[in-house]
Amino acid sequence: MSSGAPPAKARVLYVDDAEDVREVFAAVFGDDFDVLVAPLATVSLLATRELDVIVSDRVEAFETFPDAQHILLTDHDAPSEARGKLFAFLPKPFDRVQLGLAIERATKTRRLEQENRRLTSELRQSVGRIRIEEPARDRRADGTTMRLLASSTPMKRVVEQIQA
Repeated sequence: MSSGAPPAKARVLYVDDAEDVREVFAAVFGDDFDVLVAPLATVSLLATRELDVIVSDRVEAFETFPDAQHILLTDHDAPSEARGKLFAFLPKPFDRVQLGLAIERATKTRRLEQENRRLTSELRQSVGRIRIEEPARDRRADGTTMRLLASSTPMKRVVEQIQA
């Protein structure tokens, strides 16, 4: 993510059974986001797509994409069982500015979550190369001994600095 290249457009799927509403969404947001539109019946056909945000007035539309951020458009309160799984729920019909900002924030959140998972994985791999071995050369303040061993060059430098 820190390659210096501008971030890719958010990949947004808008799910609505009304074709005219899907067309309006695509026309309104097509310049700002990479927009796909689909009726609920065909959402499963898009399961292999990597999407950032799913926007729909139907909670069922989110089931196919558990890792994407979900924005529910509703003319009443969001169902209680869906609240914890939603990034946002907004009034229907949608306000272009409000929904656009919600999509941008949802995309940023999703990408930060992806970056966090990637960094966590890298950290786990790095930590896996470090091990603690007994007996050690140095004594700790409590009288026990331990020696830190590292297999990667950067970690070896850290250990050398600690032991110096």
